[in-house]
Amino acid sequence: MKEQPRPKKQPILLPWMWLVTVVNSIILAGVIMAVYTWGLDHYVDEFDVDEIGEDIREEGHNSYTANQLAKARTVAFIALVWSENVRAYTSRSFDKLFVVDLLSNRHMQSAVGLAQAALYLALFLPGLSDVLGLQGMDIDLQGWLAAFVGAVATLVLCEVSKLVRQATVSESRAHKGVSKDEVVERDSGKKSIQSVV
Repeated sequence: MKEQPRPKKQPILLPWMWLVTVVNSIILAGVIMAVYTWGLDHYVDEFDVDEIGEDIREEGHNSYTANQLAKARTVAFIALVWSENVRAYTSRSFDKLFVVDLLSNRHMQSAVGLAQAALYLALFLPGLSDVLGLQGMDIDLQGWLAAFVGAVATLVLCEVSKLVRQATVSESRAHKGVSKDEVVERDSGKKSIQSVV
């Protein structure tokens, strides 16, 4: 709210914002895939999808392997929800660390609280957890820790990506001799000033 309004014709997401979105998406996908891979190793003791599928076909649909696979999926799901909640805080600003004004938006706290409540309902409410194929009651401490590490990894990597982007932009500005506020677009012949992130 402290910056000048952007021109009407300027797109909602600028090219550098798209880049940030893609980087954050890659971070989230990579972290969740890593957690799921850990879950496959820890619970199923197998990475080969064909082998897992064959074991389930041989043992039956409610078999040991199928239940272990559901545990791996559940840990990845927990990590995904926690990571998305963490990313909600990291994405509030393109240039400030997540701790700046961390609890200033009460609506955000409510949204994160609701997301957490929905997660635990999905994990522990009989019927709903069955429909979703989640086994929250059967996750061991290592699974909960893996999900937590995934959320922390998402937080750290998203914040590091901010710092890298800031360093790159600062270096680019210094190299070009550009100040923090620069003319970024012309709208109907009028100059508009926007803070460059």
